[in-house]
Amino acid sequence: MKKLFSFLAIMAVASLSFMSCEKANTDTDSAYFSEAEKAALKVLNGSFTYTLSVGSWSNTTTVTFLEQYNPPKKGTLDDGTEIRVHGKYRIVYDAGETFEKYYNLSNNADRIYSYFNLTGINSIQKKDFRVVDDNTIQIKEVKDVLWDTYKRK
Repeated sequence: MKKLFSFLAIMAVASLSFMSCEKANTDTDSAYFSEAEKAALKVLNGSFTYTLSVGSWSNTTTVTFLEQYNPPKKGTLDDGTEIRVHGKYRIVYDAGETFEKYYNLSNNADRIYSYFNLTGINSIQKKDFRVVDDNTIQIKEVKDVLWDTYKRK
């Protein structure tokens, strides 16, 4: 019996030597997102507004990021190709038009793609995108020169 307890004590000490003191990696982002995507997605929460003013006329657009998916959801183009979906946002135009769209970023987070549904996607809106700082993003049509600057509300 004494030998059994000694053996068990030695096994317990030996098993402790194989244990790690480091915390487990719970950051599942690294498996699904590039570093550029992770940095941009940290900013894409809450609401941002852009106001275009010409003389006495102005028009305000508000984008509210509603959801982020980690891991990304799968979307399907109408040809069956799967895409990664990073989240969902709502865009409200000054005239009152409101749309909810799904979005994903390019791997280097310099483009944002948006679409209305997750399956049978046949219309994708592609825009240039960049994060200026934690409270400012810029978006423009791919062929445009000027950026629309959205500030956090």
